Parts: sequence; C-alpha cells; structure tokens
Amino acid sequence: MVFAFVSGHFERRVYKREAISCAYQEFMAKTPAPCRPFQGGQKFDVGIVADLIVRKCADSMPLHRLRKAYRRQKIAISESGLARIFLEESQHLKIVWERIRKLLAKQELVLAGEIPVNLTNDPDRVEGKCKLGYMWVFLAPEILLFAYFFNVSRSSQTPAQILGGSKGTLVVDVYA
Repeated sequence: MVFAFVSGHFERRVYKREAISCAYQEFMAKTPAPCRPFQGGQKFDVGIVADLIVRKCADSMPLHRLRKAYRRQKIAISESGLARIFLEESQHLKIVWERIRKLLAKQELVLAGEIPVNLTNDPDRVEGKCKLGYMWVFLAPEILLFAYFFNVSRSSQTPAQILGGSKGTLVVDVYA
C-alpha cells in the first residue's frame, strides 16, 4: 500500500436557468437559482465555505495565507471577502454553540483556563502596545467536549456567563 497526495482543486460550474415569457412579453418566469450557503450573491459554494472554516479554525490558518493558497489555485478571493464569508457562516453556528454551552453547564466536572491574546486592531491602542483579550477554553473531560470563548475580561464573570447557574465543579488555575 502506498499513500499519494492528491491536491484539492476548484471546479467552475455554470448553471443555465431556463426563462420563459408569455406571448406578449409582459410576464417572465425563471427556474430558481441553486441554493447558496450565504446571502449576498457570492459565487462560492458550500465546499469552499467548509474548506475556509476548517483551514481557519482547525488548521489555524490566517486569512492572508488562505487568500494566497486560493490564489495559487487561480481563485481570487480578497481577505475582506474571506472574512465576510467566515463571519456570515459563523452566525449559522450559533445554534451549535448554544447546544455545546448547555451541555457544558450540565456536567459534574468542567476544566477551564484562559490564554492572553494581543488585540492588535483595537482602535484605542497606544503605538507599540497591545491591549489584551483572553481566549477561554472549557473542557468537560467525561464526554470529551470542549469550547473556546473570547472575552476582553479575565474575571470570573466569563465562566459564570458560559456555565450559568450550574451546580458542578469548575477546576481552574490559581490566578486571583
């Protein structure tokens, strides 16, 4: 047995929509367009959206590198276009996030910690200095469920916001 790498590729699909009109050219009807994964008439299908989300979230690839990778395959998508697609699709995942949050809150044991993150695009940023935000990680080890949550605060309000009024045990580091 031998493993071979077969690079992913893009296909250009052209959809021809039938249009009919009445004999007097007063009324016209067209077959419906294919479903789009998001609004705004973008020319990308769900495969590209899925690839973007996986590369950005699972592979930690920044948008400027994704733009370069797509450009090498002859697909021109701007960083702002990628950001818009990513943001719009993230709105569809809110229901998944809420389900994960509720499952975490039901667990007997949850582990949590926060990691400082530099906020380089903060409008109040002083030249040469970055404001800090925090990426919180919550883990329910019994069911192998984890979630990330960003907040500008390191306070205990974040775990309270995520876990609500749950009665389980929360294990964190000893930061005051």
